[in-house]
Amino acid sequence: MAIELAAVRLLAPWFGTSTAVWTNVIGVVLLALSTGYLIGGRLSSGAEPARRLAMTLVVAAGFTGWLPAVARPVARMFLPAGTALDEAWELLTIGSLATALVLFLPGTLLLGCIPPLAAETLQRSNGKSVGEVGGVILAVSTLGSIAGTFVTTYLALPRWGLTWTFAIAGSLLALLGLALLWRTRRGHGARAWLVLVPWIGAVGAGRASEPEAPAGFELRAARESRYQSLRVVEGVSDGLKMRRLQVNEGLDSFQSVWQPSAGWLPEGYYYNLFALPPWWAKSGGEWRVFVLGLGGGTAWRVLEGAAPNGLRLSLHGAELDPDVVDLGRAWFDLPAGDADHAVLAGWDGRVALRHIAGEFDELILDAYANQTEIPPHLCSREFF
Repeated sequence: MAIELAAVRLLAPWFGTSTAVWTNVIGVVLLALSTGYLIGGRLSSGAEPARRLAMTLVVAAGFTGWLPAVARPVARMFLPAGTALDEAWELLTIGSLATALVLFLPGTLLLGCIPPLAAETLQRSNGKSVGEVGGVILAVSTLGSIAGTFVTTYLALPRWGLTWTFAIAGSLLALLGLALLWRTRRGHGARAWLVLVPWIGAVGAGRASEPEAPAGFELRAARESRYQSLRVVEGVSDGLKMRRLQVNEGLDSFQSVWQPSAGWLPEGYYYNLFALPPWWAKSGGEWRVFVLGLGGGTAWRVLEGAAPNGLRLSLHGAELDPDVVDLGRAWFDLPAGDADHAVLAGWDGRVALRHIAGEFDELILDAYANQTEIPPHLCSREFF
């Protein structure tokens, strides 16, 4: 489960995290596991299933440890650099399936060999019935899956990042394999060095490989949040110094944008449209705005520099990912919060809209997911 959950995040910078990507990863994992179960069953009939189990664990650890290092070249085989978002729709589906097959099929197939080998080893060592041994293996496996699910989502990915998540998972597999080799008491010395394989993979990766920054831009910050992969890139566009916040994106798209001065962005940025309503409606007084999907605060920044003179802005915004808010404050001049700025960090837009007090002159829906989608619960009739 740890590898499966981290696998989607590993593919996200190139292919997003849409339902299609999840489906492809889960499908590949299930195919690999089912094939591994059959192969493991065949291997378990040999003379020393414990030694085969140990070697399977260690080799699977090697495949796991190297995943962050090889993600970029494999992904680029199926999603070439320079592909624009409007050209990539079919590639996102087919490319994510092909990439998942290359990256995750070998290691997960080996993991599928483990249950039958473990069951045979346990049955031979204590003479219990096949049903009793199978029940123990399934129970332990399910408990491990529960631990892997929660630890990966709430601790490993947001705190340690992708590289260390895979390195730790691989190291646990390698240590279990090494312990089992030691227990078999033959040949463990010659193979003990294999425990270093996942660590070599992690060191070789340095960090989880990412897509190249867009032409003319350089990476300034990167972070793995609880929800997504985040990075800030900076460069020159339209003759101006610009920063962009990219969320699970390896194409030409971005979630937020910054320029040195507040106000109108260059032609072609849709954020400029958010500054039109106050010009139609008011020339003075207060204008209350609520942004669903605040991101780095681009909508606020455009409004503050482009609103009519004499109009007092009261700005509110909800952003689901607190790490996006942190990057917005560090790189996009997002205010920390005062009488005229209220940030609801960690709030889903629909929940925030239901609970926030007062009426608003302008509501901005700027939330999106998976590069090309608006979150479904923000598209429903009930929401509008």
